[in-house]
Amino acid sequence: MANRVTAMGLMGLGRLRLDRRAAAFAVAFLALIHADACGTGGSADEKVSGHVTDVSAKSLLEIDVLTIEDGDGVVLEFSGRGYRGISPSHLRQHMLQGLQIVVTYRDDGGDLLITEIRDHAPGATPAPHE
Repeated sequence: MANRVTAMGLMGLGRLRLDRRAAAFAVAFLALIHADACGTGGSADEKVSGHVTDVSAKSLLEIDVLTIEDGDGVVLEFSGRGYRGISPSHLRQHMLQGLQIVVTYRDDGGDLLITEIRDHAPGATPAPHE
């Protein structure tokens, strides 16, 4: 009987070790997927603020190309490929009212891909557009 209890106890430990390994694997796998989705393995995101000078839309909700002019007069053209957030019509509103925005982007082989757009608020942390 004692051998049987000991054997069952060891089997329980084996299962516990397997569960811990599975949990560790799952955590590592999720961290890898998160890093890939967030783009942490590629180039770092950059930010620029400026006035919207042009917006072209793929659809009502998707930006095709966003053009802004920064404070130094440099004109930058961004691709909306993969960006889901602020709508083209909202950006046109910023353009007509002369309100600045902050664009966070990633350089993808010469294409400036939008990752986030926020209102520009001097001296404050800009709020993201949902």
